[in-house]
Amino acid sequence: MTEKDLKPIGTLQFVPAPRVEMPNSCLFTLKENAYVLVAVPYRSFDESKRIQSKGQEVLTGKHATWLSCGKQETEMVCTATIAVTRSESLMVAIGMGGGVSEAKARDTLEPIGQEALKRVPAA
Repeated sequence: MTEKDLKPIGTLQFVPAPRVEMPNSCLFTLKENAYVLVAVPYRSFDESKRIQSKGQEVLTGKHATWLSCGKQETEMVCTATIAVTRSESLMVAIGMGGGVSEAKARDTLEPIGQEALKRVPAA
């Protein structure tokens, strides 16, 4: 992901950096009370489906995606686990403050997931 990819959401507040507790990740913190987190490779689609039982299956391009959204403290957070292989996925998450609805967070996340998926090398 690049700053240009995130322009529709906002402007970077900090230099993107990995999250210590999540291997292979990069956190993009934005000035507009939002963040985007990307991790690849990530756990399997099936594992996300099991852990995030309140999510739903959708498609990102032609890839099975487990989408889970919910309020976490003062933010609406949506996580998309996009299947890349049987055992690995691409995870893209967005957190948005300011009373943003689940639909708004989900709609904002979708094009980010599509763009991130384009950049994953073919398995």
